[in-house]
Amino acid sequence: MGGRVVVLLAVAFACDSVGCAAARGGVHRIAVPRALSVSARARARASSVGEAPEAPRTPAFLRPANVLPLAAAAFYAAQPATLDDAVAACWRAIYACDFVHSPMFEAQVASTSFVVWIVFFSSLHLVLGKRAAQHRFDGAMPHDPFSWARPSNWFEAINPLFSYLGSIQLYHMLHSKAPLVEAAPSFGVLCAEVALGLVLYDLCFWPLHLLMHRGPFRQLRSAHGYHHRKGHTLNALETVQHSYADGLLQVVVNICVQQLTPFGPVGCKHPLSRLVHNVVVTYLLCEAHSGYTDLPFMSHRLWPAVFGGAPRHERHHHDGKVAFQQFFTYLDDLFGFGPVDEGAHAAPSPTTTPSDRLEARTGDALGLAPTSTIGEHATGADADARPRAGARTSQNA
Repeated sequence: MGGRVVVLLAVAFACDSVGCAAARGGVHRIAVPRALSVSARARARASSVGEAPEAPRTPAFLRPANVLPLAAAAFYAAQPATLDDAVAACWRAIYACDFVHSPMFEAQVASTSFVVWIVFFSSLHLVLGKRAAQHRFDGAMPHDPFSWARPSNWFEAINPLFSYLGSIQLYHMLHSKAPLVEAAPSFGVLCAEVALGLVLYDLCFWPLHLLMHRGPFRQLRSAHGYHHRKGHTLNALETVQHSYADGLLQVVVNICVQQLTPFGPVGCKHPLSRLVHNVVVTYLLCEAHSGYTDLPFMSHRLWPAVFGGAPRHERHHHDGKVAFQQFFTYLDDLFGFGPVDEGAHAAPSPTTTPSDRLEARTGDALGLAPTSTIGEHATGADADARPRAGARTSQNA
């Protein structure tokens, strides 16, 4: 069964790649997000003549990634033992480590993954140099990307870390963890459980996120408002800047999702699948908050009809009325919360501000015309809950 699920997932990703290639031949009218924005010069040329910018092509060295799921499924169908043996060898090596059997190991993997991905995206400008500005939504260098490294801001990193680990420790005090399964999963089971976990996490958190913005509970909107407090382009550290209530809801959703598997009763999801889930989810969350729009390896760049990625989440942070999904796009588009195409791109103004550039680049990355939503039409958590200047919150996790 796991093999059949892998084939179905691969076909879906392959269809996405084919559909995106076909979409490059015409104007994109936002049923799904654009792959990414083109360079500032190309975008300005397109805007000056009232045309939507052309969707960029995936770099040649990354094009195999578009069809990687289909290639992996084809190889698995032909030689299942090869990939199953590779997964088994990986799990044997992990299982042999004593510290892996600690109840806190999965939480430690998630925390370490957050640290790695936050440092990765925070440091990209050191590698890209001044070119980093060309890849960001506001066209400027990252705003204070290492704020968490200053001793005066210790709470930005330490508070989320210990709040999360403390909540997981409390959970294990109330709920004993079962011993690890010694048998390895097949490659098909691993892929299916990880894919299902991503879908369920996104699906289950969507109504909660919607409630944080548009629900009747002002306290909940206020709690989530801290996450939307920054007016500039996002940095990866914002991924973990939450109120206690906000962070707790995300942790609870993830714990519940990690118990579910299509191959057995509740609580029987394989530990290796749970570990991979934590690594992938933390990457996607940090990518969405990175402030980068068109890096070639980003999820919305490789599979734009599947992932909303950073463009949608950046738009969400500056316009609380749209894009409530964490990873995907189907729920927002189905229920009318996707960004809306409002017409042709306007010519750039010589007096544009950084906020204007942020808005325009976010719209371009989504295949949208510029709108006047950032900072003007914020609702939900943005309007009712954004803390006033000088206000303090109870927690940043």
